[in-house]
Amino acid sequence: MAEGYAVLLEKKGRGRGMGFGGRPWAVRTFKLVGQSFEYYDGPKLKGTIDTKGSKAYTVASADADGKEFPFQLDTTDGEKVLLSATTWGTRDMCISVLNRSSKNPKWDNKEENEKARLESRMRELEYERKQATASGAAGVFNEQGANASLKKAGAADAAIKAEHTKNTAAMFKSVSAKQRYNEAKAVGDKKGMSAAAAEMIQGAIRRKLSQKRIAEQRIIKAQWIRDGYARKIQSRYRQRLAKRKIEKVRWEKGVIGRKLNKLVRMQGVLRAFYAFKRLNRMRIAYPDLVTVNVLDLQNFLKVAGTTPEPLAVVHGLCLDLPASHPALNTIKGDVPTKVLQAHGHFTSAFHSPTTVFPVNSAVEMSAAGANRLDYVVITIIDQASPSKKDLIGQVVVKLAQLRNLSLGKPVTVTLRLGALLLDVKNAAGESVATTGRVPTGIVTLSITRPLNSFNISGPVWKVSDNKLALGAWRKRWFTLHNGQLSYFNSEFNLETPKATIATSTITAIEETVQDGRPAIRVTSKLQKGTPSVTWVFGFEEDSSKAIRRKWARVLYRNAKQLTPPVEVSAKQLKKQASAKAQAPASPKA
Repeated sequence: MAEGYAVLLEKKGRGRGMGFGGRPWAVRTFKLVGQSFEYYDGPKLKGTIDTKGSKAYTVASADADGKEFPFQLDTTDGEKVLLSATTWGTRDMCISVLNRSSKNPKWDNKEENEKARLESRMRELEYERKQATASGAAGVFNEQGANASLKKAGAADAAIKAEHTKNTAAMFKSVSAKQRYNEAKAVGDKKGMSAAAAEMIQGAIRRKLSQKRIAEQRIIKAQWIRDGYARKIQSRYRQRLAKRKIEKVRWEKGVIGRKLNKLVRMQGVLRAFYAFKRLNRMRIAYPDLVTVNVLDLQNFLKVAGTTPEPLAVVHGLCLDLPASHPALNTIKGDVPTKVLQAHGHFTSAFHSPTTVFPVNSAVEMSAAGANRLDYVVITIIDQASPSKKDLIGQVVVKLAQLRNLSLGKPVTVTLRLGALLLDVKNAAGESVATTGRVPTGIVTLSITRPLNSFNISGPVWKVSDNKLALGAWRKRWFTLHNGQLSYFNSEFNLETPKATIATSTITAIEETVQDGRPAIRVTSKLQKGTPSVTWVFGFEEDSSKAIRRKWARVLYRNAKQLTPPVEVSAKQLKKQASAKAQAPASPKA
């Protein structure tokens, strides 16, 4: 808004009204400038309310003739103005603006207004989330009723089977009676004939009654099945709608939360500057991807009568701690063992936890974390031992202490092997090392942080390929490493990628906008005659354009078969416009 705050509201009239309806409600355009709350009927000014010292608050619908979003404004001269908004968020915003104007005539501040609008929308989203949750709970309750109906249909089916059993028994009795009747008839035994005939008639009557009951039970069963499945389909549909609504609200709350955080950070330039410095220091101290090469292993204890075969297992270790925790901000010194064992979270994105490599080989082992990687854990085992996994020793390297790691050059460190500080397990949940000997030895490592020119990772929104949620946006963790573009469900579940595309097979990279979200469309084709694979992954609406451009640049660097588009920076565009304006005009012919 350029000046003041304008909104369309319903206002309850001041007069007595006509008939039995009480005071009438009328739609008016309200405008708040300073501490003057004016309301108009079209272009005509109907009245003015002084908001100085006033108080705005919500009222119950029963006190406002059943209006859905009513509120009241109490002025200093005793007037009580009853108003009604169209939505929950509009009412919340009006109350916030009116209460601010009652204390300060210069309330109309652009930053404060934006902050109030975002906070109001956040509260409205929370209200919508609670409604969707209640709707989903009702759907679950309805599904329980559907299950009860299907259970009754099963009971009816059991009754039908029981009737069939009785009918079969009656049929056998009738056959037996008919045989006795024929035998009595052959010998002329009238009494026996009469008894057998009576039993045959009774059996026929029982069969007819049984068939009638079976027909009734079938009708009941069909009714219960129709009712059960109809209610189940309806409840599942309600639950799905509620789930989508909750996901949409959660996503929008995330966007608004980030905007609010950005607004709060920008209120103090100095505070934002120091926050930026701290963020850069964290990024330098804690990388998200490193490669490790075990260069040498010496002076370790060998088992008599065997030729040792040392193997190395490398894992990344993240600490499940907030970024402000002292254990992360303190670059000097190590973290206590109890903190590592209680909050350590192993992760490995590009090699299985069971993959081992010979020591002194040229193979580089990769370890990746989520937003950061705090430690690298190297476990050395002896494959020639009886258990094939006797522990030679283990080292835990704190990456924050490797200052030169941010330069992208190998950092060589020599460390003494220690005991099994962290119990590393494989995919089957078994320990990769057993403590059968005293840990000894000195290991030399080469640790490298790959340059960001060809490697990148981070959270990205991807269009779902699932048939049940086709076209829906899902938040995934993407990694581009060694020419492989992969994505995972979460940054804390990096063991097995959901899917992978080799950048050598990418045929097109396009920056686009889908569903109002800035996105990148990547098309890949393995070979001729096979269908192409298209991934559309987007970014937050308020995310920096530089982030999207960075992803596009790294993709183009890895897909060498494609020609990247020519990028013109804003500075170059300014220079071109300035040169065009200063160029002398061509003389007229």
